[in-house]
Amino acid sequence: MKKITLFLTIITALATLNSNAQNYGMKSTGTFGDGFSSSQIGALLSSQSAFTIEFWYKIDSFVANTWIFRMEVSPTNRIGLLTAGSDNGTVFARVGNGTTHGQQPFLNTGLTAGTVWNHVALTFNAGTVKLYINGILKTGGVITGAYPGSTGDLSATPFQMAWSTAANIDEVRITKGTALSTINTAKSSTPANFDAYFDFNANERPLGAAG
Repeated sequence: MKKITLFLTIITALATLNSNAQNYGMKSTGTFGDGFSSSQIGALLSSQSAFTIEFWYKIDSFVANTWIFRMEVSPTNRIGLLTAGSDNGTVFARVGNGTTHGQQPFLNTGLTAGTVWNHVALTFNAGTVKLYINGILKTGGVITGAYPGSTGDLSATPFQMAWSTAANIDEVRITKGTALSTINTAKSSTPANFDAYFDFNANERPLGAAG
């Protein structure tokens, strides 16, 4: 069973990231489109004005122009987290509603590669996007386009993680409704608190399954 200790101070939490490694996780091979996929998450986040996506993520190396996760019907109707076109540590959070989409760049010096597990959380609340790495809120840059008020109709599109990069994924937690203002990086002992939850304890690759 995974054991993750949530410390009260940021400094202590960051110092213990190496020791808080997960025992399980879904491994993506890096083949295009290979990774965790769930069609029910697409239906869950359809036409939502607020949501939170959380997961643990371990990457082999930073890869430019690569989706960490995405759910897309069209370029203007999507949710996603994409690395920048150059190897500079930047990622872009994208949200759209079928008519327009906004793109927010974040410089994520805390998203480390190698043997370290990172906790990643993206919140969306009525057009405001926030990104947390290991519980720390990142400061974004200029938005390209305007964020819509909701996610539009994404129900026909699967939610996919580690879209085109080799990575380990663990503890995927999706909550719809009012996006969280603070992120709890501890492992949940009560999955019912989330609208979708995948622990990958058996390295499973569920498709269209939630809860």
